Amino acid sequence: MTEEPEREIPVARQIVKRYENRSSSTYKSEDKLLEWDTSEFKRRKTVAVDNIGGAHQPVVIQSAPEILNNSALKQFGFREVGERWLPRNIHADYLYCAVDGGADTWPEDLGLIIKPERFATVCTKNAAATVLLTMQEYRSVEIPNDAVIFLQITPDEIPACIEEIPAEAILVLSSQEQYPLHRLRSAILELIHHNSRNPVVIKLDYHQLTDSEFLIAASIDLGALLLEGLCDGVWVDPPGEFALELIFSLLQATRTRITKTDFISCPSCGRTLFDLQETSAYIRARTAHLKGLKIAIMGCIVNGPGEMADADYGYVGSGRGRISLYRGKTIVKKNIKTEGAVDELVELIRQDGNWKEPENNFVNSDNRGAV
Repeated sequence: MTEEPEREIPVARQIVKRYENRSSSTYKSEDKLLEWDTSEFKRRKTVAVDNIGGAHQPVVIQSAPEILNNSALKQFGFREVGERWLPRNIHADYLYCAVDGGADTWPEDLGLIIKPERFATVCTKNAAATVLLTMQEYRSVEIPNDAVIFLQITPDEIPACIEEIPAEAILVLSSQEQYPLHRLRSAILELIHHNSRNPVVIKLDYHQLTDSEFLIAASIDLGALLLEGLCDGVWVDPPGEFALELIFSLLQATRTRITKTDFISCPSCGRTLFDLQETSAYIRARTAHLKGLKIAIMGCIVNGPGEMADADYGYVGSGRGRISLYRGKTIVKKNIKTEGAVDELVELIRQDGNWKEPENNFVNSDNRGAV
């Protein structure tokens, strides 16, 4: 919100461009499926299977390259420390490996999804192994009763096979449509109508899109379902650092999984007596790694305190060249000079025991594109 309004125009044009050549859809939702109230957030009730569904935050799944070695694991949010793998601030929760990987060791925080023909071999070596099945494979392949099953299914398959879906399966709801949102939503509402409590992971493929098109499409397709509480995980292709950062930015923006600092800012007006954009960028650069903290950056004392909502800390303009620092809604430093004020904000956070040093490999994904 701190940017000039005209900078929103290119984004708006990209959104319009996505739908310019869309033909009229013949798809119609059934009236019985329109019972999900989206006026306030509520999450679809599901059972917890492993760490997916129930009260767990949405998971992130990525597809592994054909050659999965120690070097390749680093692009999924892990760093090698001695003989161990440690997760970075954002990291994949599961990797789907279509072929045998060559990683010497496996991160404790990373699940493994494999094809059924490899399961018997891999599960003896890797306790994190789970299996991905189609409905046809589920009917014909023998899998141990205690195995965690990901069941890949399309919206069109659900009405015909909903009674066959095992209660303990994680559904991977996939679509190859260019505009999949409405069909995906209706498929999940069909599950609700039949009292299904299976967790749902949304799987979408954006291989044909540029990064900017990928950002717009994923924000529309996945953002809506996350805001409506209708999915328990996200799996997008192509995989990689850009996709990982984008998905975690979406999770942060929808408040469904917090992995970095939450910033609240006003759009600025004539009462703002400091450079709000420059100051906001500087504060973000210094504090973006503080997971879970809310920091408000407000232009003036008139509306700033009221607009800060439930921020943990506030940086509020109080006069020309002056700002006040807040802890919650309480002023703790009044009318201090803007020079060095960000240092004082950091020191305040440090005194409260909420500061930690950023990792050397911390990436502030806010700089990769607004969601």
